[in-house]
Amino acid sequence: ASGIDGSRIPEPFLGKPGSANINATRWERILDGVECLGEGQPNKDCTYQSTITVPTTAPPGEYYANSGFWYDTWGNLSIYSTGVGESEGGVTVTNSNAEADRPEFPDGMTPSPTRVDVSSSSADVTLTIRVTDASGIDESGIPRPFLGKPGSANIDATRWQRISGDNKDGTYQATANVPTTASPGEYYVSSGFWLDIWGNSSIYSTREGDSFNGVTVVN
Repeated sequence: ASGIDGSRIPEPFLGKPGSANINATRWERILDGVECLGEGQPNKDCTYQSTITVPTTAPPGEYYANSGFWYDTWGNLSIYSTGVGESEGGVTVTNSNAEADRPEFPDGMTPSPTRVDVSSSSADVTLTIRVTDASGIDESGIPRPFLGKPGSANIDATRWQRISGDNKDGTYQATANVPTTASPGEYYVSSGFWLDIWGNSSIYSTREGDSFNGVTVVN
């Protein structure tokens, strides 16, 4: 009723869980009516279009279309998303050149030690993970794992480094230094998001505490 904020027109995208978004051009108004009079005018009832170019590297599968956040002149915002896939108002991509399988963690993730006492000095926790993917991990975007506990700041580790194998089946290690200022309690360990060369992604997390392959901090 008060008009769209024309200075904050969003960019829509196609999204699929486990894959990178496919971004579109910014929305452009294509039909001016009585309540849509042009740049700087009310913009109260307008029709917009945008174009998404789906690349040959896009993972196949079912995508939803997301409008991006629209703002009115008062800063109120809303967003619209379709269902997933062509049958639900979204988009289905077919691509025999790509694959949609996410990286896998066949052995889980192992912290060592799983219990540390930082009452008098910091302590290192070595993290080990095996990552497999038929197409290969994108090693230009290796993630950084961390120790997490609800209500406390994360304890970041070094970036994963491959110690054996290759980018299709490799073992990686990272080190988290738990400082003397760390909140005591039970932490889970998160691997960070791993991407393969097609943009498919996955993440692995342990449960909280040394009893569940996480880390318990004494302080």
